[in-house]
Amino acid sequence: MRRTSLVLVGGACLFAAASANASIEYRVSIDKSAGELRVAACADRDYARLELRAQDGANGYLLGFSRSDGGAVARSGDRLLARAVPDGACVNYRIAAARATRSNGRDEGMQTADGSWIVSPGVWLWRADEAGVLRLDLPAGMRASLPWRPRDASRTTYVLEAGGGDWPAWAAFGNVDERIVAGGDGTELRIAVVDAPSRQRADDLHGWLREVANATLTAYRRFPVRSAQVLVIEIGSNSSSPVPWGQTTRGAGVAVELFVRRDASLKELRADWTAIHEFSHFFHPYLGNSGRWLSEGLASYYQNVLRARAGIVSEAYAWERLDAGFGRGRNSATGVSLADISRAPRRRHSRQSGGWPVMRIYWGGAAFWLEADIALHRERGIGLEDVLAAYSQCCLPEAGRVDPDAFIARLDALSQSTVFSRLARQHSTAAHFPSLQSSYATLGLRVESDRAVLSSDADAVALRNKIMGERIAPTAFGAR
Repeated sequence: MRRTSLVLVGGACLFAAASANASIEYRVSIDKSAGELRVAACADRDYARLELRAQDGANGYLLGFSRSDGGAVARSGDRLLARAVPDGACVNYRIAAARATRSNGRDEGMQTADGSWIVSPGVWLWRADEAGVLRLDLPAGMRASLPWRPRDASRTTYVLEAGGGDWPAWAAFGNVDERIVAGGDGTELRIAVVDAPSRQRADDLHGWLREVANATLTAYRRFPVRSAQVLVIEIGSNSSSPVPWGQTTRGAGVAVELFVRRDASLKELRADWTAIHEFSHFFHPYLGNSGRWLSEGLASYYQNVLRARAGIVSEAYAWERLDAGFGRGRNSATGVSLADISRAPRRRHSRQSGGWPVMRIYWGGAAFWLEADIALHRERGIGLEDVLAAYSQCCLPEAGRVDPDAFIARLDALSQSTVFSRLARQHSTAAHFPSLQSSYATLGLRVESDRAVLSSDADAVALRNKIMGERIAPTAFGAR
């Protein structure tokens, strides 16, 4: 089974004693021959106490540290502490980046066959828990993709938000081909292909992901996030899937990692759902484990809806894939509610109990979003994407956890309805997968021998077109 996930590790493990408006400048350079990343964390004012911290275990890659003004620096575990740091002074430190890439650890780093470095920022960027700026100075011939928002067109200066250093992400250095896909309102995706074996392969991968990105734009013509990194890493794999693994992360930046089978053809990639599933996670905030059925459900719903809107798959095929997913959800974790599944820690879902009920989480959640979409069109004359567009403008954080109930309440307020809370109560507390018979009847949808049969009834056709048809612009509606 292919694994996709949405992950955030909170920034609460980073600390600083500086004021909230202070800004450290991190000057980053690379000595490839020495296998080192070198960082100067430079103060923008006088600091009585400056504390820099990295992720757990990063101290094993710290080679040395000092201060440009000759003052003292003390290390305690994964923290560096400097006192009485004057304006303009820097705490300098060196990181064994090449060694970190050889760990092949999901939390530390990996090295590609062609020698590019992929390193967790939590390993090499010891930083304060405050906003900052990172300036990158690369040797000739080396390029990078970083998970933060660029501040300049050259992508050598990046914005660091407060409180987001210890989170699962990657920074790539080496043979990195990064290209921009622009959305409306200045939003963008920074798609980076690492170690493509040829220009043609890089063009194919970028073309595929530009198509996926454009499918995402069919919702409301812009990306929900200002700037996101999409990192594409080719791997050897015996998996039948062209994209064996994908992950979306939120922290001080938003990022997607896609691990693509090295021999996957462009046709296989275009037919695959993983990338659009991960891009669909941009539409919602991080909701924690208790909201996993909402987040994975939305991505599972939109992986079909948005591909149909963009013409990547037919409308009938999209309904068939949704119905097949609902069938898998119906056969998973019967007799247990989504709320109970979410409350139970994963370790309590043993192999004897059937393991973590992924299908019920993903497709039970997708059923909720389908029924919410239908109800919004019937009761309010708007679509799900209209409400999510309003949410992205007013309330969508790029970091930090949002309580699922608060998310649902906000969607109710924006839609001036009780659609979301009403359906969330029904879906989360039901001990069995919901019957979608009434929704299918409203849509004029039957599935016979795994093939969709679509009614020609005018009202049903109009509703299906509103859901699966491409929107020219978001519907304007009142919000409170």
